[in-house]
Amino acid sequence: LQLLPTWNDVVKLYGSQSKLVGLETCSQFQSTVLPQDRFLAPAGFFNTGTNLLYTMLMNNCKGKNTTTMLTHFQVPWGKHVPASQRSKYRIPKEIYQSIPTENVLPIVMIRDPYTFFASLCRHQYSVHWPHTDISCPNVWEGRPARAKLGNRSYEWASLIHLWNQWNSEYYDYGEKSRLMVRMEDLLFHPKSVVKKICHCAGGSLTE
Repeated sequence: LQLLPTWNDVVKLYGSQSKLVGLETCSQFQSTVLPQDRFLAPAGFFNTGTNLLYTMLMNNCKGKNTTTMLTHFQVPWGKHVPASQRSKYRIPKEIYQSIPTENVLPIVMIRDPYTFFASLCRHQYSVHWPHTDISCPNVWEGRPARAKLGNRSYEWASLIHLWNQWNSEYYDYGEKSRLMVRMEDLLFHPKSVVKKICHCAGGSLTE
């Protein structure tokens, strides 16, 4: 318990309220996709809380005139796959083959890079970069990071470049609807974050 941050520490780092990017695109999503055709789907790099997000949406978000909002485990192009592959790649499972991409509202998880890098030291998944247990995370340029995501292999100049470039593709998402959510906000402001996500797709919180 002594290792847990105080509330004052949390506020100093992340503010006292949740901050979601993309709320201005919610009306566009609702006006172009029929309620029964709307899907929520998590996206995010490894260790950013996508599984937690999926569970919270499944248990707490309902659609208009339904008991639950249709929520998929991930976006059809793969939750860890860069946004640039949105129209170029589909997960090779039948359930993801027939969903129109415009019917999906990606909920993109993003994590404080400081704790994100540390998490990769514990669970690196398919990410490989020069480091040791003593020098981890070893984020300096000149130590390239590589990962297999979807059906492609990617390389970045460093872990910092990985974090910046992967998230930038969703941040610079053009005119398409998407929300970006800080993992820290989902942890410290779960009700308000889930409520905003549900409302963005035209749903509401379950009672």
